Amino acid sequence: MTRAPVVALAALLLTLAGCTDATETPAAPESTPAQPAPTSAAEPSPSEPPSPPAFGTVVAEDDVNASEGEVTVSDPSQLAVVDAFVRYTQVRLEMLNRAEVDQAALDEVATGEAVTQVTSYADRLARRGEHVVGSIVVNVNRVEVEGTTATIDTCMQNSSVDVDGSGQVVEKKAPAAYLGRVDALQVSSDTWVIADITVDFAEQCPLVVG
Repeated sequence: MTRAPVVALAALLLTLAGCTDATETPAAPESTPAQPAPTSAAEPSPSEPPSPPAFGTVVAEDDVNASEGEVTVSDPSQLAVVDAFVRYTQVRLEMLNRAEVDQAALDEVATGEAVTQVTSYADRLARRGEHVVGSIVVNVNRVEVEGTTATIDTCMQNSSVDVDGSGQVVEKKAPAAYLGRVDALQVSSDTWVIADITVDFAEQCPLVVG
C-alpha cells in the first residue's frame, strides 16, 4: 500500500514619475521577461515492496492476503503448479490469521510436511494468544514438472507478521522476503497440492522490480 498550500498573490502597483508631452506617443510598456517554467520536483523513486512492520508497533489492519507476483514460466502445467502454491499460501495465511486449522480446507491444498507446518504454527499461535496479519506476494522464476511431481523456485515478498490480540507486533526481525523451494504433488489430472516447503530469509526478491 498532499495537498499544495494555496498561496495568495498580491498585485504590485508601479507609479511612473515625470510628465510626458500630450502629443508624444506613449512609449510601449516594457514587457515583463517570461518567467521560467517551474522546475518539476524530482520523480519519486519507485515504491519499495512492503516490508513487515517493526517489532512493538501496532497494526490496524487485521487481514491477510496472498497474491501472484512476477512469474517467468508460461507452460500450462507449470502455471497450474504455481496456482496451487498461491492457493496454499492463501489458505495457510487465513488459518494463521485465525490461529485455527480447518483440516478439510487444508487437505485440499496440502499434504505431508506442508500440512504439519501449518498445524504446528497455528497451534503455537493459539497457545500464545497471537495471530498473523499482512500479505505475501509469490514470485516464481522456475518450475520443474516430472510426471506427478514438481518443484518451484520462489521468492516470496513478505509483509506478514505475528501480532498479539491488540495488534501489536510480537515477531522480532520478520524477514522481508523468503527464498524458497517448494515440492508439489499432482493428485488428479487438474489438481496439484503442496507437499513441502523449505525457505531462507532474504532482504528482497530479485524478481521484484520497484
